Amino acid sequence: MAGFFSVYKATGLLFGVLLWLTAGRAAAEALPLSPPEAAGAPFLHFSLSDPVDQWDGSATADFFLWDGDRPVPKEEIDVLAAVCRCRAEEETHVLPLTVREEEENAAFRLVLPRRASCNIIAKLRYRGQLYVVQALRPVYARGRDPADWPEDAAMPADTPYLEAETEEGYNFRTGSPMSFILQQGEGRSAAVAVYDKDRCLLETLTVQDRFTYEVTPLPRLKVPGRGSRDEVFFAALLEEGGEPLHLFTQISVFHDRRFYLDVLHGVAVLLAAGGVTGAFILIRRRKRRRGA
Repeated sequence: MAGFFSVYKATGLLFGVLLWLTAGRAAAEALPLSPPEAAGAPFLHFSLSDPVDQWDGSATADFFLWDGDRPVPKEEIDVLAAVCRCRAEEETHVLPLTVREEEENAAFRLVLPRRASCNIIAKLRYRGQLYVVQALRPVYARGRDPADWPEDAAMPADTPYLEAETEEGYNFRTGSPMSFILQQGEGRSAAVAVYDKDRCLLETLTVQDRFTYEVTPLPRLKVPGRGSRDEVFFAALLEEGGEPLHLFTQISVFHDRRFYLDVLHGVAVLLAAGGVTGAFILIRRRKRRRGA
């Protein structure tokens, strides 16, 4: 009997160890990315210069590459591919990007024949690691005689990237769910970390091919005010040919705070202002009657 219980306990212990190792491996695969600023890892993103639009309808925009708060020189990167997926009038076009150096900062130049919603995709090597850096935002042009689109450039093969599923113009707003498609060609789950403009971790999502994210609106205003824009970053650690690939995608989200006014407070202020104005008018009328 003692031998039976010894074998039983040993089997149970072995089963528990195997279960613990399996759970640990699964948890390790689903672990979110640690905050880059805490680990000292690169945090690549773009900074857009003011687009220059021409009378013919074309527009030129430079996307400067930054690592956190530091501009990345061109000599520190090896660009493998750089394109822009442009959405315009329910069509999608692919344009090449040229890379140049401007004030010790790598600049990816985009030349558009007309206004479009742009998905900037740059695949590069930086500090020995493989990265895909993205920016989704509209680029406006006010020309009245836009040119035709040139022949599409080739998309880099097997390059993962994010694409908006429903928002054609990339005009993302707070309080509205945003749907994205993770184009990675593998169909397996990935951990996507969400960061704010200060590179603070907001949330970690476990996604397949599609996922939805919503930015919480700012607090309501007491008086009318202008909206503001904030940057939101998605980061994921993927794999390409057995090599780790870091994906960084940024979007611009608009806080239209005019829609979040405190209506009751506004009505109270309006009634109070009307009461003060009415009292002032009555006082003036009484003074005129006494003078008469």
